[in-house]
Amino acid sequence: MRLGEARKAAVSQMDTLWKQKNKLTNLLKDPPKNDKNFDRVEISKKLDEVEKAYDLTAKELSEITTLKMYADAAETEKNHWEAMTKHMQEQMEYMMKCMEVYRRIAEGGKVPSTDEMRLMQYDPSLYVMAKSKAMQNHDKSGEQYKSLWADGEQKEQTNSLSSEELSERVSVSSTLPDVPHISMDISGESE
Repeated sequence: MRLGEARKAAVSQMDTLWKQKNKLTNLLKDPPKNDKNFDRVEISKKLDEVEKAYDLTAKELSEITTLKMYADAAETEKNHWEAMTKHMQEQMEYMMKCMEVYRRIAEGGKVPSTDEMRLMQYDPSLYVMAKSKAMQNHDKSGEQYKSLWADGEQKEQTNSLSSEELSERVSVSSTLPDVPHISMDISGESE
C-alpha cells in the first residue's frame, strides 16, 4: 500500500474508532433506563479495546506521516540535484563551445560575431589570446565556420556586430617597445 493510501486508511479508521469511542463513552455516562441486559463492565471492556485500537492507529498514522514527510523531502532533494546536474551540464557545454570558438579563432578561422561575443563575455582574456594567435596565423587561409549555438540558443541582437567592431570593444595593454628612429642618408652614413 502506498503512503498516501495508507494515510487515508488510517485517518478513516481513526474516524470510525473515534465515533465508537464517543458512542460507548456516552452510553456509560447515560445508560438506558429500562434495559435489564445493560452490562456496564462489558461496555467498559469494549471501550478499552476501542481506545487501544485508536491509540495504535494514531501511532501508525504518526509513523506514516513521518515517512511521507521523509519521502517528500527525498523527492525535493532529488529534484534539486537533478536541476543542479542539468545546470552544470549546460555550463560545461557552454564552456566547451567557448573553447572551440577560441580554437577556431586562434587558427585563423572566421566565426560568426555572435560566437565571438559569447567568447568575449565568457572570458575576455581568452578572447584576446585567440585574436593574438589569429594574428600570428594570418597567413593561413581561414576556414568559415557556422555558429556552435543552435538558432534557439542564439540571443538575437538588433545591432549585429562585425568582427572589427567586436575587436574594438576589447582593450589590450600594449607593451611593445618603442622603435628607434634611424635616418640614413644616401651616402650610407647614419646620423
